[in-house]
Amino acid sequence: MVTPATTDAIMSTVSIILAVAAVVYAIFLWWRERSPVPFLIVLGGGTVALIEPIVDVLGGCWYPRRGGWIAFHQFDSPVPMWAVANYFWYVGGMGYLALRYITRNPGREAFWKMCAVVFTVDVLMEAPTVFLHVYDYWGQQPLNPYGFPLWWAAVNAGLPLVGAMLIYKLQPLLTGWRLFLIVPLIPMGDGLVNGATAWPAWLALNSNWPMPLTQVAGVAVFGLAALFYWAMGHLAFPEPTDGGAPLMTAREADAAH
Repeated sequence: MVTPATTDAIMSTVSIILAVAAVVYAIFLWWRERSPVPFLIVLGGGTVALIEPIVDVLGGCWYPRRGGWIAFHQFDSPVPMWAVANYFWYVGGMGYLALRYITRNPGREAFWKMCAVVFTVDVLMEAPTVFLHVYDYWGQQPLNPYGFPLWWAAVNAGLPLVGAMLIYKLQPLLTGWRLFLIVPLIPMGDGLVNGATAWPAWLALNSNWPMPLTQVAGVAVFGLAALFYWAMGHLAFPEPTDGGAPLMTAREADAAH
């Protein structure tokens, strides 16, 4: 494959503009609200690009080795400039919007609405780029009806959200110098999502599994993603109705120790 020069230039330009807009807006909010949180989230989103080569190798995402605006190489895989820029506005920018939304509308319903929104944005963003042959997916990709394996969207939907949920729960502790912990918390959330949900597809793509079993692995990714986001929603928004009988009473726990 050779990266189509014109398409790559247009995509890179648009992505960089969106990334700059996210950074500028975050700086504006910093000035207006006297809080660096938006800027730190966008900056943390940008650092997630360093994880991109790892998931590309495991998940069968292939960037052409010839042509294009390349930001860096790692694991013998080039990472295009537009992919790095997208992390600033997709993971960082949408992560901040998710945090703002669930802060103003605390509850699991708001969290699931954001999941649906981010899932849709990811599909709309990635489908055209696959059709334009800017990159491709190799191997027997599960749930791949038209060139974009849908299991990727189930994983990518959590990239902005899980980091936002971590910050939401840790807000009382993130004061003073601890605010800078927001930057590593964002890629930590990204790693959590990928490791917790994508591994069945990784196993299928790097094994000699028959295609029916590979499809089962793709369905399993959706199941793990739903379970993971359900767990995150309950951890972030516990309610009295979640109670019921505890797994172990305090006295039993002391006795066990």
